[in-house]
Amino acid sequence: MIGIRREDKSEWEGRVPLVPNDIRWLHEEHGIDFRVQTSPIRAIKDDEYRSCGAAVVDDLSDCRVIMGVKEIP
Repeated sequence: MIGIRREDKSEWEGRVPLVPNDIRWLHEEHGIDFRVQTSPIRAIKDDEYRSCGAAVVDDLSDCRVIMGVKEIP
């Protein structure tokens, strides 16, 4: 399972490491499950991630890999 963390280093950061279409493709082609940490400032809304099959959660502690745009503060 791969987690997509919310960006919290800068309050203006809205970029994402993967868009919903990429997540859908990776899940369908390779069986990879995703968890996306909820975020009010992300350029792509939580519902868009839900619609592609990703779980939108607060806690990513069960993910083996966590992706983000910037380093974790």
